This record gives sequence, C-alpha cells and structure tokens, in this order.
Amino acid sequence: MFAALVTSSLALILAANVAIRDRTSGFSEGAGTPRRAALERLHANPSKCAMTMRAGPDSERLMRHVNAGLIPGVDVLEVGQSDSDHMSQTFFRDDVRFHNGFISGGHYVQQYEVFDEITAVHGAPKLVLLDVRSGFLLIPGPEPLWDWPPPGDPMWWGSPLFHLGKGKPPPWYRDIPSLLSLAQTELTLSWFAHQLPQRRAAPASGDTESDTGAEFRCVAVTQKSNMYRWLDDGSRVYAGELGGVLAPQRPVQLSEAAGDRRINEARLVGLELIIQKILAAGTTIIMYSPPLHPVVFDDKKQAAIVRAADQRFKQLADKYALDYCDFADGAAALGCVDGDFYDEHHISRHCNQRIVRALALECAPRAGAKLKELLKPETLR
Repeated sequence: MFAALVTSSLALILAANVAIRDRTSGFSEGAGTPRRAALERLHANPSKCAMTMRAGPDSERLMRHVNAGLIPGVDVLEVGQSDSDHMSQTFFRDDVRFHNGFISGGHYVQQYEVFDEITAVHGAPKLVLLDVRSGFLLIPGPEPLWDWPPPGDPMWWGSPLFHLGKGKPPPWYRDIPSLLSLAQTELTLSWFAHQLPQRRAAPASGDTESDTGAEFRCVAVTQKSNMYRWLDDGSRVYAGELGGVLAPQRPVQLSEAAGDRRINEARLVGLELIIQKILAAGTTIIMYSPPLHPVVFDDKKQAAIVRAADQRFKQLADKYALDYCDFADGAAALGCVDGDFYDEHHISRHCNQRIVRALALECAPRAGAKLKELLKPETLR
C-alpha cells in the first residue's frame, strides 16, 4: 500500500508538472493575456501603480513582447541584463520617451529581440544604451543567434525567439528528472495558487490592487512589497525596495566572480551580431560595462579576468567606432557607495544615474553630447 501511495503521488505530481510546464512555455498573445491586462492598468496610472511579477527571462520576454504594442514609442532604449534594471525614465526630460528593456539572464539575441519588436511597431529608437556586464561574457555555454538554432533546439531553454515561431517541448518521458524536480513542483504550486477561483476581478484602470503575492497585480508604488515589481518605464523595483532605496543585502556574496573563468568567444559573436543589427536600423549605440561591487576586485585573479573581458568589449566597440565606457571597477569614481549595491552586480537608481551622467559628460565623445540633450539638468549635477 505504501509503494502504491508513493507511485500514485509521483504520477499525480508528474501529470500536474507536465501540464503546467506546457502551459507556461506557451509564448503567445493568449498566454500573455494576464500580463496585458496588468500592463494596461500600469500604463493607465504610472504614478500610482507597479506590476507584480516573478523575475526571469521567460516571464520578462513575454512581458516585453506584449508591451511592445502598448507603449507609445521609444526614443532611448536600455538593453542589457538584470544589472541594468534600475535605469530610469526619471533621468530624462519629460518629453523624452525612455524604456528599459532589460532581460534577466537573457542571451544577447533575446535582448535585441526587445529592440526589434519595438522597432517593428514604432520605428527604431534614436539611442541605445547597451549594458555589457563582464560576468555574462565569462559564463560558458552556447550563444544562440537571430536565425539559429531552429525553434525546437534545446538551446532555447525557455522558448525560441518570437519571430521563429513556437518550438515543441520535449516529450515528457524524456524529461522526467526535470519534471519531478522540486523547482518544477514549486512552479506548479505557485501557478495554481495564482489561479484560484477566489482571485477577484481586475479593478478599473488606474486603481491599485491589494498586494497578495500574486503576479500581474497593479499594486501601490508608494508601498513596499515582498515581490519584484515593474514600473511603467520597464524598470524594476526589488522586493523590499521603496523610493529607490535598496533593502540591504549583507554580506555581499560573489555569485559570478569565482573560479577559473574564461572569455566565451561565442558570446562575443552574439554581441557583435546585435551591434550590427542595431546600427543597421540607424540607431546610435553607447556601450558600457557597469560597476561591480568593489569586493570583486579584492581577488587579483578575478580582477584580471574582469579587466580582460572589458578589454574585449573595448576592442569590439573600436571596431564599430562606438563609445565604450568601462565602469567595472569604477564604482567609487562614479560616486556609487556600498548602499547602491543590492549584491555583486545589481545597482540602485542612484548609481545608474551616475552612470548616465558619466556617459553624457565624461567618457562618450561621439554620442555623449546627444545623450546630454535628452537628460534633465538635475541628472547632470
């Protein structure tokens, strides 16, 4: 009886996990409906609302996909990974349309996808601020490109690019260890919790909802939350963050700067591809390597690895005559303090404001003046 109970329980868990895995991997307008409703409420009242949502490239890419048709257009686009998530509209003049299109942990081509979809609807942004963190360049693994691999390839671990169409998930019986994993089971339980019948109807546009821990709620931007929240400009607020002040994360844990890291040449190919495509659209690029927490540079070996990666970024920027600003070990010079770091590489709005100021005034001789014209005077102080 015990064996039968265990077997039947595992079968039920597997069946539920298969169903939710297939459902949550369905990248389409239909799958984006809850996001669309929340994004519409967010855009209807940006001064009051923030949208709750779990972090991760799958959720974020679908949000960007749906959002491309909802935003009014973009003059300045931030492109990068999650370390650029606090770059903000508040730095720019009110008549400048800024959008933060970061993708957490996303490949370069997935970051470019945000640019491509916005361009298809509204035309190409005038300026792209391209965040290129050294840590991503030093992670091993393949780097997908715009038209490769085909949708069903396992390299698209979340989903293929939207323009490639849907890829079929692997047969459930080939993926049993993953489907029975704790992570997939937690995702299933979380999904069910968010879909319970007592979930009340969406409020009228502009109203805020109670912060219940569910996704896609328009909660008050003036109150703390236990969830990540997204703002109207595409930027993110962390759990516990309020008014741009980060909840302290001490001591800093080095999640990337450890071990014998090497430059991933495939990633450089992917980065060069998106640079070519953005430039071909007639858009100006300012590329920068964001500041890392100073503790990273306490280890001379890691310091040398980071600087080698940033040197490769500079070589690529020089090849295309781009402005490139290396801030990796320049937190103090920028005016970023310990309280500006959420962890090893995620930084506050204040530190991002210092980055924008430096891009406009100090280290971007080709396009800095163009950026300066778009910024508020207080951003430049």
